Amino acid sequence: MWSLSLVPNSWFRVAGGLNGVAEEIVNRQAWNQIYAKHHANGHWRDRNVNGMFNQYECHFHFGFWKSAFNIEPDRPNPDFGTYLKTRCNP
Repeated sequence: MWSLSLVPNSWFRVAGGLNGVAEEIVNRQAWNQIYAKHHANGHWRDRNVNGMFNQYECHFHFGFWKSAFNIEPDRPNPDFGTYLKTRCNP
């Protein structure tokens, strides 16, 4: 399975542990940068972008402490509760 491996920087780690507007600003800015850099890649293009975003968002809120995490376009895109139950990897 193809995977995009992401290494959180210090802003990501700090914001992931917060709640509120600041957290969401960092969350969206980081996702927008990831998307802008990788969306034209053949492994990503026209694939499960919503599922990849949900994997990213789950890791942002609940896995920000990890040294790295992966998002994969071939994973299913279930409800967010399933993401939480499977530790962001349905």
